Amino acid sequence: MAADSAQSRLSRELFMAAFGGGRAESGGGWNQNWVTDRLTAQLEEEDLHAGQALFYEGDPPDYLYFIRNGRIRMSRPGSGSWIYEGRWVLGSFDVLLDKPRTRTAIALSDFHVMRIRAEAWIDLLEDSFPIARMAFINMSRNVAQLEETVPLSWLEPPMEALSFPLPPGRLSLVERLAVLMDAPRLRGAGVQTLADLAAIADEVIFAPGQIILESGAQRDRIFYTLEGDVLATRKNPEIERSFGPGTAVTGAACVVEPAWEARAVTRVRALTIKVEDWFDLAEEHFDIVLASLGSLAGDRLRIMERMADEHGDILMK
Repeated sequence: MAADSAQSRLSRELFMAAFGGGRAESGGGWNQNWVTDRLTAQLEEEDLHAGQALFYEGDPPDYLYFIRNGRIRMSRPGSGSWIYEGRWVLGSFDVLLDKPRTRTAIALSDFHVMRIRAEAWIDLLEDSFPIARMAFINMSRNVAQLEETVPLSWLEPPMEALSFPLPPGRLSLVERLAVLMDAPRLRGAGVQTLADLAAIADEVIFAPGQIILESGAQRDRIFYTLEGDVLATRKNPEIERSFGPGTAVTGAACVVEPAWEARAVTRVRALTIKVEDWFDLAEEHFDIVLASLGSLAGDRLRIMERMADEHGDILMK
């Protein structure tokens, strides 16, 4: 029995290592012994066969699934399918949004799958900030890359004005808090967390034509537009995006993609927060991590649904 248990643990460790858990961007989180111990103890193994369902549309989001070598179709009536091949984490959108499954997942080949209960995965993110940080950066990068492939009209929520008029002078702490409570990416974070974020935010002004983000420069600050219009451009691929009041300049790319240049079109008033200050705060307040991951998951889900509705099946490799 002990030998079987040790062999099972080793199998799970090798599976997760091959899955990519030890990549450099993990910040060491996957390599912490207690993380490995907890993860391997809570993983459940299953052999899936072609034609077998992983989950059905409408099911509760009970699990995340790690697939190292497989092929699976996720479908819903009236839309194209998402077809996944290779190495993926499946089911995370629904878990982060805490909503029933939006699609049915059917295996197209035989493969081995590991799964972990959703609440256990969320607890692991909360207890290991390096993994939570890795998850945020990876999700931001994935959403940013996806946003670059679709028309501007597909990007929702739309460029929305703030819900209250801004005073002409510098914002007070209470007014900065009210602004952050309006931010789509932060909805779901607690008031105390947002108050702490407001306390470390600075207010800045850019004249028309002034550069806000320089192409190729390290992304050490996030800019949240209060007034004015910003034009962001990048090459390879050639893209232009406009950002107005109520939006973070360059959207999901704001902390992960240095290729963008952003310039004020009109006089721009913005709040700015140092990226490392944001991460320091997130390490203390997990609710802001969960709110941000949920918002990013919603953006990615919305774009993928639109792509499948308009273009049919999507192959994900």
